[in-house]
Amino acid sequence: MMAHFEKLKTPLRAVEKYPTTSAQQSRFQSLGWADVSAQNLWSLFSSPSFLRPEERKALDQIEPFDEWEEFALFGCHYVLLVADTSILPDVLKKLPEMGAPIKLSSPSLQVEVRFSESPKGIGCRRFAAGLPLKSSDQASSNVGNFAGMGLQTRVDSVDVYATEAGTLQTPQSIYWRSESCPSGRMGHTITDLGDSGSLLVGGRTAPDSAFKDCWLYHKCELPMSSLEF
Repeated sequence: MMAHFEKLKTPLRAVEKYPTTSAQQSRFQSLGWADVSAQNLWSLFSSPSFLRPEERKALDQIEPFDEWEEFALFGCHYVLLVADTSILPDVLKKLPEMGAPIKLSSPSLQVEVRFSESPKGIGCRRFAAGLPLKSSDQASSNVGNFAGMGLQTRVDSVDVYATEAGTLQTPQSIYWRSESCPSGRMGHTITDLGDSGSLLVGGRTAPDSAFKDCWLYHKCELPMSSLEF
């Protein structure tokens, strides 16, 4: 893996200095983080308390996979680390417990996590970027998930998520077909500039084929046929 990134001229310096999971955890502890928990991705993926068996099976709807030995090898090369400057509640101290639906309540914090299934593959994309949107009534903001890797190829559409009266609405997928719009890509960033809009930067079609363009998005009301770039 290290040789692969060296070949792409993007060496992983942090891995060279902190090559193990325990080293990564000690790294944050030595820098003053009060609560640190780290596990490799294969350990997390295999934990029934982090991901239920039926959830693992549901991933086949996004991309079927059968090379589990290779996945286990690569999963052991990556780490999910959670660090906080304050002591976390017991429910969040161990990473395997974070995958289950949770509801926290404290004098200063109330969090509720909910999930609803998206129909017909809408929402099934990876390496996309969040895009702030204005709702039709201007009273609330919607969220778009732009571009990324779809079920079969890179897409140039945006999945729009909206809320009304605290209820999640079924997302809609909007496509742009214009030379004046960004092409399908993944790994890009979108930065919210407030009233000035949002700035889309870069992305790629392949590890060695990066974009060097930037796009300024001007917020508008839904429906999104009048989106401007």
